Amino acid sequence: MPFNFGDIPLILQELRRYFASKAQGTLADSALQPGEIGSTVQAYHTRLDSLSGITNADGGIEKTGANTYGRYALTTFGKSLIDDANATAAQATLNLVPGANVQAWDADLDALAAIATTGPVERTGDGTWAVSDRVRLFGGNGRGTNTDLTTTGNVTLSEGIYYYRNVTIATGHTLTINRFAQIYCSGTFTVQSGATITVSTALKQSSSRPGLTANLKLFQSGGTFGPNNPYSPHQFPIGAAGSSGGTRTGADGNITNVSLGGEGGGAIWVEANSAISVSGTITAVGGNGLGAATPTGEHISGGGGGGSGGAIMLTSLASITIASTGILSVAGGNGSNGSRATITNSRGYGGSGGGGGWVWLTAPTVTTAGSTITLSGGTAGTTASNGSISAVEAGGYGGSFSGNGGYTSTDGASGSSGQLVTRTYKAVA
Repeated sequence: MPFNFGDIPLILQELRRYFASKAQGTLADSALQPGEIGSTVQAYHTRLDSLSGITNADGGIEKTGANTYGRYALTTFGKSLIDDANATAAQATLNLVPGANVQAWDADLDALAAIATTGPVERTGDGTWAVSDRVRLFGGNGRGTNTDLTTTGNVTLSEGIYYYRNVTIATGHTLTINRFAQIYCSGTFTVQSGATITVSTALKQSSSRPGLTANLKLFQSGGTFGPNNPYSPHQFPIGAAGSSGGTRTGADGNITNVSLGGEGGGAIWVEANSAISVSGTITAVGGNGLGAATPTGEHISGGGGGGSGGAIMLTSLASITIASTGILSVAGGNGSNGSRATITNSRGYGGSGGGGGWVWLTAPTVTTAGSTITLSGGTAGTTASNGSISAVEAGGYGGSFSGNGGYTSTDGASGSSGQLVTRTYKAVA
């Protein structure tokens, strides 16, 4: 059919109407673009539309929905981490280099972290740890055993250091300690009602028998003196002995042995991880002075001084309870009596009493209400005299530890009382 140029306006009108109705359609795209959509021209997509709407500068882009994107802040430090080539470089950037900035992995640390129960721990093998009672406590210099000391009868401990889990001195039983014992408990230390711990005396007073000379009418032996100054049980944990009394004999007199001072009290030192409970009795008393042995004929003898009381030292990381039935005694020993025979106008003075010892209680909580704690010094011995005084022998001085021993050049004197020291502190969780 021949083309009618007069129809051109009509044709253009129809084309405009057609493309207007298909403006977003594939026909318009194909008709208006020089090539395939997605080849030379980016195809439209809502996600790209979302990206094109991001206008903020200097940040990162993240997908926030099915067809949406957004911007997040990206700091300079973040950029410095992103551009690291590998994990080693990233660790250096973060100051997390194992063995330099942070603790490197270790099997022992893993084992420690896996322990869920409370209590002291010990290394049981390569990379293995476990809760155990075999530990050193309070700076002890040895290892304990995983055993308890529970008495089934009377028990004796020689002088030394002991390590246990729990110690229980049962009702009706006696634990005898020879001179001194330091006991470490990773658990509890208990002295039940009716049970007893007895610490024997420790420090003897040395004295030699006086020499006798037939041609000498009287011979005088001066006694040695016990310490006159109190001292701390942390310096030396046992008490001081009393001194011997002076002695003289006539030509027909004889004394098998001079009067001797009493021995100083021994000590018990307990350190426990858990509670210490005393419902029974603990004693560490000083020894009594001894009079001259089997004197005959002319003689004068002063009595021996009493030894000082010893020490009871209890330390707990939990608590100390001395019950109303509990008894702690560190009393000083008594001086012995003076003696004389035949020699007129003579006097043998009694020995003086020993000073009291130490009771030392240290724990987060210490309870002693209603208990009996004996710190008294020993009493003096009696004086033997005849007529006016022209010949005398002094009694021995009492030993000193916490309290002063009695000392005098005439009639013996009582020792002074010892000390109770209670120290409490805040427990560490």
